[in-house]
Amino acid sequence: MLTEVQIALVMVVVTGILFALKMWRAAGGTEISNGTLKWILFLIALPIAWFFALPVIPAFPALVGEPDVISVLLITWIGSVASMGATFLGFATLVYAVLIKGVLGNAVKRKLFASTPAAKGAKK
Repeated sequence: MLTEVQIALVMVVVTGILFALKMWRAAGGTEISNGTLKWILFLIALPIAWFFALPVIPAFPALVGEPDVISVLLITWIGSVASMGATFLGFATLVYAVLIKGVLGNAVKRKLFASTPAAKGAKK
């Protein structure tokens, strides 16, 4: 769950993204597709989630001893990394949900995309 402070910081990022989209549109840039925008927003959500969650990658085990001990150490390490990664991606998904709601909701209101229903209605 995101705290109020984290949501406020994400909304500051949303404001920056909307400003960049507005400048892109004003400069005559080609329209960004919905799918591309969603991928861009998810890639932006990853470092934000990393900053908020500060995940720690477990130390790689020392590979000494018998092969059975080494294999157990490696499997345990892989499981720890996978668990940390799943937690991190879950948190990034929460950040992405706030980003997508803020950016797409405001982009439709401000008619930044020609393909949005609001922009199509304004052209008529």
